[in-house]
Amino acid sequence: MAEQAIVNLANQVSALTSLVGLQQLQIEKQLQLSQELTTQLKARGGGNDEGVKTGKLEAFVPHKTDYAQWEFNLLNTVAAQSDEMHKLMLDAKRSSTEIPTSTDAGTLALQQRLFHTLSLMTRNSANKLVRQVPGNNGAEAYRRLALR
Repeated sequence: MAEQAIVNLANQVSALTSLVGLQQLQIEKQLQLSQELTTQLKARGGGNDEGVKTGKLEAFVPHKTDYAQWEFNLLNTVAAQSDEMHKLMLDAKRSSTEIPTSTDAGTLALQQRLFHTLSLMTRNSANKLVRQVPGNNGAEAYRRLALR
């Protein structure tokens, strides 16, 4: 009886270790993508003589930023980086019901990457809305932003 409990515990530890390893790989991939995106955004940054910033995606600030223009810029920036994430965003915007956190590893990674992007690209009440979404589910966070 005690031996079986030890075997079960060892199996659970092994499964958790594998899960942590997968999560570490996802985090490393997200960090790499974030660094690449930051480098590309910096390379596109700059301004003209009127002080208007061009080629740089600014954070969405409610009551200060035109949401439609910000969303257009965000969608195009994402589309240039990842067809899959762009599709995820378009599908999320069309959804009339809450989007559950995916159990598929690939989709989950996209949802989490989108969540991190949105958390960095929003301010004030929009950022609070993003942070309230459970499971770092960027698809649901984007859907909620689009409904505002």
